[in-house]
Amino acid sequence: MSGQNGATGDVERWLAEARHLIDGGRHLEALALLERAFEAATSASEASLIVGQRAVALFGLGQLDNAIAAAQTGAAVAPDSARPHGSLAILLTEAKRYDDALAEATTALRLRPDDWFLWNIKAIILLAMQRQTEALDGIERAIALEPGEAENWA
Repeated sequence: MSGQNGATGDVERWLAEARHLIDGGRHLEALALLERAFEAATSASEASLIVGQRAVALFGLGQLDNAIAAAQTGAAVAPDSARPHGSLAILLTEAKRYDDALAEATTALRLRPDDWFLWNIKAIILLAMQRQTEALDGIERAIALEPGEAENWA
């Protein structure tokens, strides 16, 4: 993250284009673009978003361990942002690293306690850990925060 190779407008454009490439299954092209965007990033927030998309692209390539490493970088770059911790929790759950996933989900919820999606992530992790009573609490909190999303609950 040097911020010297481009302007914020370039970073936003490259990030949007990378998201489009990821959505189209063109993960390798997205990774190359995200590298350029990261080098041009001028803030921790931008860098965290870019690294988060890098994790998505790597996951799309079947590189779960590399995706987790990228998400860990995102959480380290922006430790006070809930999004990278939530993303890391999802990837750690995919890797069946439930204790680590729960710790990240808990961190994300400490930062953004009124986020229904984060409560849903925590509930999914708790269900995977066979902790149904606690999972039900997470589901109930998610529904209370966003009743219209009930079909998405764990």
